Amino acid sequence: VKLPSNCPDGTCDGCLYHIIIYSSHACPICTDNDYSIIKGECINGMQSVHSIPARRLYREYKKERNLSHKGDREDSGQTPFVPLEQAD
Repeated sequence: VKLPSNCPDGTCDGCLYHIIIYSSHACPICTDNDYSIIKGECINGMQSVHSIPARRLYREYKKERNLSHKGDREDSGQTPFVPLEQAD
């Protein structure tokens, strides 16, 4: 266990504590290559894009985002990585 160098007491604001846990059992950091992209249909100029784990080696996570076909930019209401057991 280690404390971040920018918050030597473990907290930068006195409320939220940060710790770094080093372990040989931790999962590797996922990259975009670890996901398969599934695009939904276009409805009212918006398209759902789902990123599903390409391999079952890691804990399953779901990543969703909505793309607007006006410049293909991500919608601000995107959902970041969410454990599947917590996702609806």
